[in-house]
Amino acid sequence: MPVFKYIRYGVKIWLWFCRKLRHGYPGVSLSYTVLHVPSRLDHQSLDQAREIFEEGLASESSLLILNFDQCDFMDSSGLGMLVHTAVSPSKEVRLVEVKPRLRNILRLTQVDRILRVFSTLDNALASA
Repeated sequence: MPVFKYIRYGVKIWLWFCRKLRHGYPGVSLSYTVLHVPSRLDHQSLDQAREIFEEGLASESSLLILNFDQCDFMDSSGLGMLVHTAVSPSKEVRLVEVKPRLRNILRLTQVDRILRVFSTLDNALASA
């Protein structure tokens, strides 16, 4: 029985360490990149969106913020690209200014459980 106690303690330490790596340490400035998503995230605009997302993933920052203020439409290929971007091990991805229709798509597909959605850029940065 004592072995499980040490395993549980080790898991708590590991989770704390991962949280510190992901969110940074106090006093360290947060580096972030804001990308503006095109007006349509569909099969036709996939190449343009892929270039934008790859540019953000190649940046030095640890936080990638996707601004959806201009995006009005998203289909399954755009949703797949979002999920692919979200599973990047080196970046934390957040979405801002997502319109209600697109937010409903994220909720129905449960992508909002993977990606954090915020109403404004300031809210996304404040939760860091």
